[in-house]
Amino acid sequence: MRKTFAFLLLASTAVGVVGFGTADAEACPAGFEEVVVAGGVQCAHPDEVPANGIRPTSFYTTEAEARALTCIGSGTDGNRLQAVFVTEGQATLDSADRAAITQGMINVQAVYRSSSQVVPGVEVIPRWVHTPDCDPSIDVVRVAPGTLADFAATIEAFGDQGRDRPDRKYIIWADSSVYCGIATVSVDESKVANRNDGDHPGYARIDRNCWGYQGSVVAHEVTHTLGAIQPSAPNATPYGHCTDEYDIMCYVDGPDTTTSIDCGDHRGELALDCNNDDYFHPDPSSDNWLYTHWNVADSSFVERLVTSDLGQDADDGQDVDDGQDVEVVSARFVDIDRENPHGRAIGWLAERRVTRGCDTARFCPDQPVTRGQMAAFLHRFVPDPRFGANAVGFADVGPDHPFASDIAWLVESGLTRGCDESSFCPDGPVTRGQMAGFLYRVFAADADVGESGFGDVEGESPFATEIAWVAATGISQGCAADRFCPDEPVTRGQMASFLHRSWERFLDD
Repeated sequence: MRKTFAFLLLASTAVGVVGFGTADAEACPAGFEEVVVAGGVQCAHPDEVPANGIRPTSFYTTEAEARALTCIGSGTDGNRLQAVFVTEGQATLDSADRAAITQGMINVQAVYRSSSQVVPGVEVIPRWVHTPDCDPSIDVVRVAPGTLADFAATIEAFGDQGRDRPDRKYIIWADSSVYCGIATVSVDESKVANRNDGDHPGYARIDRNCWGYQGSVVAHEVTHTLGAIQPSAPNATPYGHCTDEYDIMCYVDGPDTTTSIDCGDHRGELALDCNNDDYFHPDPSSDNWLYTHWNVADSSFVERLVTSDLGQDADDGQDVDDGQDVEVVSARFVDIDRENPHGRAIGWLAERRVTRGCDTARFCPDQPVTRGQMAAFLHRFVPDPRFGANAVGFADVGPDHPFASDIAWLVESGLTRGCDESSFCPDGPVTRGQMAGFLYRVFAADADVGESGFGDVEGESPFATEIAWVAATGISQGCAADRFCPDEPVTRGQMASFLHRSWERFLDD
């Protein structure tokens, strides 16, 4: 990418944050200046305005329809990018500036969406803060005169105003022309629990003289805040960029940098990761550097949307693979590979935002489902605004419990009475028999389907009717040829398949 940008490299002595290519950073690499931000040393590398950039309105004609921000969740939940207009003058945002910032936000999503096409059926897009009606949320911040002369001072002013949340990347459109683009990034190549992924706030800044390069400069700086590019990436420069053009993150960024044209389409100036081996791939293969190192596509600050049908679910207990393609699903969670028998169902569950996984990058398919998680799964799966607002009434579920409203819904709608008279046992595992009971009460009411046919489920078993129903409806075929294993914990992967089949049989029009 024949442009110049600025970025900051965190060089704190905190775990996992060191200078580029060094084991113990005492000073910034040559060509950088040291700044102290939030108790740590960061390195600044300011550059000039792009000399050869593309100045798009909607950057790709194929993305001309992308005129509105993609709505994700509530607009404020989870890790997100926050657009901010910062000025030393009057704290107002006129219509022209609002339109420019909005277009920049839309174009960043379009860059990511277009770049995701390397894996069919997947869209990976940044999670911007937006209103419940999907309108862009743009904070307007006034700082003291002289603050915008220095990026470190800008970050310090943000901290003083409380804009230092680790679940936010603050993307600043500055009412200034000091820089072109500049951003923070932590040097951490860890595949999971990466310091770029919610460990601390991130900051990027685009000054007025580069607002016009909406498809490139903004996306470039956003991608830095999400963790690109790490030092040992195959085509990394010493300064946090790449050498294989054309690529939104690649350019001659220092005296020892040379680039080569490995991806010849010049529109690659507006695409992420030439050859998808340095910082972004929705689903890297096992021989790809990104398979074992930090991948921006794994960030919890982006949303992964599965947009195609991936085949059939596998049976819940038996190892049956009918040849389904779960390539797309494996891109969302690092612990779901192409061979996972519940891959399609897990991707579907995540797409519907019934779950985001057990952490920022994993689904934990083999972990047991807890009673609290079951309440959340069912509440999000079958939302009912009539219930869930009242106090739970269990000694072990306080009002601040993460599943309090879900458990309240479960109780008030008559789906459970708890594990005893005064407790819900939210951390207790759900057995396969209990799972059948929950689904039966949600979907079947008093349906009577006779015997289950499982050798380990007798007529007097507490969930005999419910187990017979899930077998008759095809929701579960058991854990083996003639067994249901009613007392075994149900796993998160199995639960995904149970819910998916329930949807297909009872709710999908």
